[in-house]
Amino acid sequence: MATTKKTKKVGTPIDERETFVSLQKSFADSESGTEEKLKTLYELQRADNEIEKLVQLRGELPAEVAALEEQVAGCDYCALGCSDLLYDAVLRCEHFVLHLHSFDDEEDVAGLDF
Repeated sequence: MATTKKTKKVGTPIDERETFVSLQKSFADSESGTEEKLKTLYELQRADNEIEKLVQLRGELPAEVAALEEQVAGCDYCALGCSDLLYDAVLRCEHFVLHLHSFDDEEDVAGLDF
């Protein structure tokens, strides 16, 4: 007569901040079959890989944000320079128009050096 062995499912208590060493000890002490242990180990490895990907992504984000902030600062500096140039050009045009209105005839205007 074949006896059925009761298997205890070993959960993955990652939320309880257990280490892999403590999981390994409780895992080895359990009465689970080899196939079930391998499946659980595979799931643990997949979870570990996903966590590693997230840690890697989190590590890259600050550098990307810093690069974007530098790019925005460069654009702001360029825009400020352009607005200064535009302001100077407008002042020159206004000064030139006022200067043109000060002449009484066309002969005086013809003598201007552009």
